[in-house]
Amino acid sequence: MDGQELGKPINFDLVKKYYP
Repeated sequence: MDGQELGKPINFDLVKKYYP
């Protein structure tokens, strides 16, 4: 996860897309 993601609400669909 990028440092930018730390400042944003986590989109779990994106997390599952990039980290299956």
